[in-house]
Amino acid sequence: GGTGTPAALPVVEAAPGDPDPAPVFEIKADGKSFVDFQHDVTAEDVRLAHREGFISVEHLKRYTTLGMATDQGKSSNIPGLAIMAEALGKPIPEVGTTRFRPPFSAVSIGSLAAERFGDLRPERLTPMHDWHIANGATMYSAGLWYRPMIYGHAGETIEQAYVREAKATRESAGIVDVSTLGKIAVQGPDAAEFLDRVYTNMFSTLAVGKARYGLMLREDG
Repeated sequence: GGTGTPAALPVVEAAPGDPDPAPVFEIKADGKSFVDFQHDVTAEDVRLAHREGFISVEHLKRYTTLGMATDQGKSSNIPGLAIMAEALGKPIPEVGTTRFRPPFSAVSIGSLAAERFGDLRPERLTPMHDWHIANGATMYSAGLWYRPMIYGHAGETIEQAYVREAKATRESAGIVDVSTLGKIAVQGPDAAEFLDRVYTNMFSTLAVGKARYGLMLREDG
């Protein structure tokens, strides 16, 4: 190799004053001003969330889907939070940040599992699970729960089993294990009227000790 001769580096003169570029969180124009380009969330969507009362950053995220795309808000959260801060009249740090999930690209399940072996999904069993198995139940997966599908006899098909069970229930009695279902206790003098308002069917006419399926409404009716 050859030898080099040291050379003096050029000196760049400092610009007068400290540069203080203004951040741009929104391009205000006649059309839509997009904040989250992956989920098409606009600045007006953020303001609508503010008007509707979804001012918590986690509520804003779920109401608008801001930051819920593949980049988990890395390109959109700061502008979105800045617009919400402007609507609230607060500094951006006081608005808070959402919990995002890394990374930019997906990681394979195998990489996370490494050498740990076993069931990929947890098994959630009801208190009556052992009884179901002891009585010949064929279990099926309902979410993460295991529920009995049929109590089959030897040589029966699935259709024959459920027809036999339905016939026995109609002619005598039957039970069903619904401990996998969620439960919410509603109490108070206006409980029945409250249920009438959130379901499409009536619950105030339901007698004590009875049950009724209901179709619940969303917040927009």
